[in-house]
Amino acid sequence: MNNKPRSARQLETVILGCIKRSAEYAKKYNPDISNRDRRTSDFVASLCGALEGHGYLELAKAFAAGAGMEHLYPAEKA
Repeated sequence: MNNKPRSARQLETVILGCIKRSAEYAKKYNPDISNRDRRTSDFVASLCGALEGHGYLELAKAFAAGAGMEHLYPAEKA
């Protein structure tokens, strides 16, 4: 079954959902905002995993590379 969005609006909804859940995760597990780097890293890792889970591996790899976290996809050479 193909669950990929068929319109730009559906894609936007999927991506915004991934971002929202990733932000909630990062905040929940890193409530101390004095360590922003840790929260940022957790957010990016969670976002990449969520995007990959929806079938957007290339987008996830691009986010990882942009955040300096190429180590999330070493075999794929992000």
